Amino acid sequence: EAGLADKTTMKIEDLISPVTREELFTNILGKKPHVFLANEYRKEFFSNIITWKQFSDYVNNHRGSAGLQVITPQGNKLCMEKNNLHSDFRPYWDFENRYEVLKVFRNWQAGGSVILTKASMLTPNISAIAGCLEDNIPHSAADAHFYCSPCEDATSFSVHADQDDNFLVHAIGEVHWQVFTKQSRTECVIDTVLGPGDLLYIPKGTYHKAEPVTARISISVPVAIIKGSHPLSRDYCDFEKFNS
Repeated sequence: EAGLADKTTMKIEDLISPVTREELFTNILGKKPHVFLANEYRKEFFSNIITWKQFSDYVNNHRGSAGLQVITPQGNKLCMEKNNLHSDFRPYWDFENRYEVLKVFRNWQAGGSVILTKASMLTPNISAIAGCLEDNIPHSAADAHFYCSPCEDATSFSVHADQDDNFLVHAIGEVHWQVFTKQSRTECVIDTVLGPGDLLYIPKGTYHKAEPVTARISISVPVAIIKGSHPLSRDYCDFEKFNS
């Protein structure tokens, strides 16, 4: 089709190796958390999802962000949807549910974290991972939320459980993970530090906690299983080809 360029793709076998597709669906998916330790392929693919420069450019373009949240050093959550990431002063060209870059940056300098939500189309590699899961898990639609922290012990969420199955992709830096049983917030079944190329699967409803060990960007890829759902189009439209 005119205007469409070859998009970056990923095979499910490459995403979950050495686990097989059969093992994923029979023993892991929906049943138990699992760590897929990095191999050379995943390490290279995940490390090329995003750079700190791309992250900085995205946050600075505050009028073009689909969604952004902040975790303050005190552990409070601020987000565009709750309209509490800015002062009362509103620039003429800005919109209502917005954020102020300086407020986000000062929080970052103080050791808070930033979450880029609704970001599964942010770069080709993260779109490829989300698309791979959608192609192989029936009735699924995936998104991506980039969890970005500036330093060791930067503030993140306390122990919590999510409503969707989650694949945690590690792109930059290291994260200390604790994953608990579905029945408990204290009985730990995974306690490990993960870094670039590692992949962690957590079934929905399973309590977990992540703490940055270094500056990090790790990406939550939630997979909603809803019959009749339609995932995003992941076609790459090459506008450059039609320059004259």
